[in-house]
Amino acid sequence: MLRCALLVIFLVASVFSLPTGAPPKACDRMVPGHGPDTVSGDPPYAIHISTTSYKAGSVITGSIVPTQEGHMIRGILLQARSTTNTSEMLGTFVPTSTDTHTVCGPQNLTALTHSNPKMKAAVTFSWMAPSEPMGDFIFRLTIVENFNPSQYWLNITSPIVSDCTQKSATDLDDPCEDLPTPHFYDVSEYGYKFERL
Repeated sequence: MLRCALLVIFLVASVFSLPTGAPPKACDRMVPGHGPDTVSGDPPYAIHISTTSYKAGSVITGSIVPTQEGHMIRGILLQARSTTNTSEMLGTFVPTSTDTHTVCGPQNLTALTHSNPKMKAAVTFSWMAPSEPMGDFIFRLTIVENFNPSQYWLNITSPIVSDCTQKSATDLDDPCEDLPTPHFYDVSEYGYKFERL
């Protein structure tokens, strides 16, 4: 009887802790489903990105890191959101390690989440812009530091990433000039492969 009770407790804890990543129902609001607790104050995490401008087909790499000692990352949900329509998820993510996988949107590629509940010192990511211009956006992040007790931060954002194709008529330099467009992006090690023709 005791073994059965312990098994039920373990199974319930496993379901609520979501060790293999955020479920699709978390995509819209980006709120974890394992408890009502959040943490107030400035989040001890930051999103570092390789560039703050892009064009169609650009790849942006980045990392999610603690900004204060003593903090680690257990779970994430990362999306690129339009600055004009904040509910719109943009582009596609490509996992850069086995610690993450994609979820949300068409073909489950418009967000990045954790693949395991291990504590991580940092999480890296790669994001690809679609083939058409889509305006400025930000990376928006939810970080889970603990499942039990539930401890997480919402709405951590990157600097604005500007669509370089929407430059004003007064700009003398082409802001898109130095941004390469990949023709092939191979991440087959993680089961993904993208091509631009």
